[in-house]
Amino acid sequence: MDKSKTNSPAPAIVHAFKILGFMHDGAEYRIQDIVREVGAPKSSVLRYLETLRSIGAVWRNPVTRAYVSSVRIAAKTDEDPMFDQKRRAAMHELCELTTRTVEWFEAEGDGMVLRERESPPECKISAKVSIGTVLGFEEQLEAVRLLGRAHFAGKGGELVGSQCRRHVGHGVLAPIAPADAYKLVQDAREKKVASDSFCNAHGTRRIAALVEKMGRPVGVMSVIEVVLHQDVLRNLDYLPALQKQAELLSR
Repeated sequence: MDKSKTNSPAPAIVHAFKILGFMHDGAEYRIQDIVREVGAPKSSVLRYLETLRSIGAVWRNPVTRAYVSSVRIAAKTDEDPMFDQKRRAAMHELCELTTRTVEWFEAEGDGMVLRERESPPECKISAKVSIGTVLGFEEQLEAVRLLGRAHFAGKGGELVGSQCRRHVGHGVLAPIAPADAYKLVQDAREKKVASDSFCNAHGTRRIAALVEKMGRPVGVMSVIEVVLHQDVLRNLDYLPALQKQAELLSR
């Protein structure tokens, strides 16, 4: 008997853990998304999902037919003791490169809390968000909140239309339809970046990128643009640099 074969992990168990790990945030996932992530035939994935449903680990929305995980798989790994140092170095480099203010947000309760901010010398910051401020998931769907909603909230696209607002013009907030809000959240989940389309009432807007460790979201890094003339919006110019730093931190 080949003992090496007995030590090989059972594919069904491996795929089941992949499914639960992928669906860790409690959001709804379509079968095609799960199949693409797991890398197994659709028929096999459906069988794994049915098994997980039978033990209560997964349930299916009867309306959307999407799947939702009822459990959360947490990998037991040692935290990177150098992560904060690496993050500050990344923020500093991004600040110097863009000559713009860089911020770091982490999930806390029902929102994203601003933990740190670095600004270039003689930078005029008109941002009203102070260190320790929590940007609630339910309040607006701007860049940082959008990524928070997509990766930390655990409610996925289940959004209440009357509570979903977004800037539809410079300094103009307005409610958006639930279907539009759902699409924004799904885009943020897939792309892991988000950008404000318009300035807020204080003449600022943000681009933001998700940072992960071991496949788990740990925070959001953003670049804040102070727009003195609202017809000059350059935020997207900084997106490649922001994405690069986020990807380096996620390794």
